[in-house]
Amino acid sequence: MAIDPERVPNMPAFRALLLLLIPLPAFAAGVPTVTESALMRGVALPFMHGDDRAGWTMQIDLTNEFVLEANANESIRLDGESLIIRLHRVAQMSADWQLGIVLPVIAQGGGFLDGTISDWHEFFGLPNAGRERRPEDEFVYRYERDGVVLMDETDPREGLGDLQVWSGHALGSATAKLAAKLPTGADGHLLGSGEWGAAAWLERPFDTGNWYGHLSGGASWSRAGGVLADQRRELLPIASASIGWRWSPALSFLGQVNGHGRAFDGSRLDALNRRGVQLVLGGHFVIGGTRFALVFQEDIVTASSPDFSLHLSWAPAN
Repeated sequence: MAIDPERVPNMPAFRALLLLLIPLPAFAAGVPTVTESALMRGVALPFMHGDDRAGWTMQIDLTNEFVLEANANESIRLDGESLIIRLHRVAQMSADWQLGIVLPVIAQGGGFLDGTISDWHEFFGLPNAGRERRPEDEFVYRYERDGVVLMDETDPREGLGDLQVWSGHALGSATAKLAAKLPTGADGHLLGSGEWGAAAWLERPFDTGNWYGHLSGGASWSRAGGVLADQRRELLPIASASIGWRWSPALSFLGQVNGHGRAFDGSRLDALNRRGVQLVLGGHFVIGGTRFALVFQEDIVTASSPDFSLHLSWAPAN
């Protein structure tokens, strides 16, 4: 699935999104997802899903990424799979204040989904992005420009990612949030950037009858570090929106869009030169005293986001 990148919202559109937040009533949820691109792990991209109930949430994100692209001066190959387990803890400090922490543990390598994804693309007549030209289940992140290799990661890695802490303050039916990204992930190995970052944004959930969702928008700043640090943009617009429908108190269906601005300069390759926009489809369901979210994530704008991510999270229902 793809759209013309020139039609993706630009900076004025992101500012317009913030204005749209004002008239909406409150209370509801999206799902805690962001782009799972390995090149974006050094960027402070918070979850902007409009639902931060006090307590803990455990989540698992399985992502397959493949880009094979070249022009006269550049070539890039992003080929790998990651499993990220995150523990998210929220504390309600007062009626208006919340504090949260997100701890990610990352395992990345060649994975096992390449063949399945290729079969899926073939069955539905979808483009395969050149997967058939490379061996399955390899781990290669390589970028070359003007004959100089600027990124060459071929060794699978496991370890802690960049820790995030955040605070939220209720402003009527909206919430203003500020997050800090700590350099706890190994820089140079796609686990982190070795640098600090921060994000500020406004969330506006809504809930009316069986319909619910959220709108969020703001900005992210991250000191450039890790792989391709010389090309990284430090300031990016960020946004998220969702709409859901309750089938019953225990089951609901949801669609969500997450977006961020172009993260790199100095390249004409789509993987580095496009904004990132992801479509999330799935829902929430309750079993016993546990509330689950199960969704899959696709790249609306191709190359700048992973082909496929599967997200599962769970938390106490109350």
